[in-house]
Amino acid sequence: MKLIDKGIVFAGKPESNTASCCFPGIVRFPDGSLMCSWRTGSTKESPDGKIWLAHSSDSGKSWKHWPLHVSERFGDAPGEFHYGPLTILGDRRLLITLMWTDRSDPSLPFFNPQTEGLLPVRTIFAESTDGGHTWAHLRAMDTAPYQSPMPITGPVLKLPTGRLACCFEVNKHHADTRPWRHAAAMKISSDGGTTWPEAVEVANDPNNRLMFWDQRHSISGDRHTAMFWTYDRTANKDANIHLSLSSDGGRSWTLPKDTGIVGQVAHPVLLSDGRLMVIYIDRFHTRSIRARLSNDYGNTFGEEELVVHQQPRNSADAGVESQSAEYLQDMQLWSFGRIDALADEQGDIWTVFYAGDSRSTGIHWAHIKP
Repeated sequence: MKLIDKGIVFAGKPESNTASCCFPGIVRFPDGSLMCSWRTGSTKESPDGKIWLAHSSDSGKSWKHWPLHVSERFGDAPGEFHYGPLTILGDRRLLITLMWTDRSDPSLPFFNPQTEGLLPVRTIFAESTDGGHTWAHLRAMDTAPYQSPMPITGPVLKLPTGRLACCFEVNKHHADTRPWRHAAAMKISSDGGTTWPEAVEVANDPNNRLMFWDQRHSISGDRHTAMFWTYDRTANKDANIHLSLSSDGGRSWTLPKDTGIVGQVAHPVLLSDGRLMVIYIDRFHTRSIRARLSNDYGNTFGEEELVVHQQPRNSADAGVESQSAEYLQDMQLWSFGRIDALADEQGDIWTVFYAGDSRSTGIHWAHIKP
């Protein structure tokens, strides 16, 4: 593995409404140009969150930036966009999947540490036919049978069967004091995203001990893998990263398997030669973003690691492993993470993530040779 090049898509400005840049996504157009989306705000959970876009036609050397111009109101409720990953539908045609958050009461935090619940969220789609400069009318997803908040965890996936899949976490309402019945789930559309009638649970623990957060997916041919940041509620700390596989177009999944890799958010990338790369975040040990390869579809991973990003070791912004409510609250202080990645036609990897310090974070990119 080799880090070929890296750079910055967008740098946040301290003490401004772009101080916090986070939650990036990346796509590659058929002409080889790159496009990113990410959230900006004065803080990571501030009510002034907006989605920005950037395009590069020179392999990341330069970027043209602009804000997403769509309404941030849903019905009569004011809100903000917390996340906006992209999917290429063809040529310059794009789909953006927006996680809209209700900000009717701007004093409420997005995450309630007392209940572990979230503010109301909706999943909203918009399409562009001109590479993201203009967007058609917004449409909302019906998340039935789920009635709780369903925050998206990545872009809409194009399944081998031609169907589309939208991935979520099953969460609970902000004021709900009942136990959190967590699951990684997806809704599936057979009509190009007009309706989403089918629901599939990708991973859940019936005993509610392991929580499979931030499911990230990769598809190559008939192979489909998902990886999870896994939290152990009994031990009150992270478990190793877990992995599940599907061989029937996402309809069913193997039980999550322990990969032996210590880390948090993990993004798999299936390569055309059959290997699997994982790019993952290790906050508490090496304080870095790293990559590892598997030659057997994720059954085992080699010991060789590539450091994609090293966070300064003297930073005071690290979280502390603790009970999940405190842990998730600490996440607001964490200053690097949230990977998205893809493989190009040559088998090279392009990845984006956010990084910075307690004053500001920006969006970074890296180009990797597996």
